[in-house]
Amino acid sequence: MPPDSDLRIVNKPRAKYPKGNFCIVGTVRIKIEFLETGEIGRIFLLTRLPHGLTESAEAAARQIQFIPKRIGGQNVSTFGTFEYSFTIY
Repeated sequence: MPPDSDLRIVNKPRAKYPKGNFCIVGTVRIKIEFLETGEIGRIFLLTRLPHGLTESAEAAARQIQFIPKRIGGQNVSTFGTFEYSFTIY
């Protein structure tokens, strides 16, 4: 592994519409703490949506798979901001 590298997202699952809430559109913004251990830490909800959409986005964020940021050959914790959009096609 290189001694220095940025956080790398391997898999970002999509947030799913909760049953019966297909008419709401919008975006949930989430700030995520990516721990040096490869686990998701704290999650801060920056914007919310009603009827379970915020919870769906948070659940999806907790499933993100990533390779931690490295500085000087050591994994370090970092933060990233992500958006989960709910749209009607």
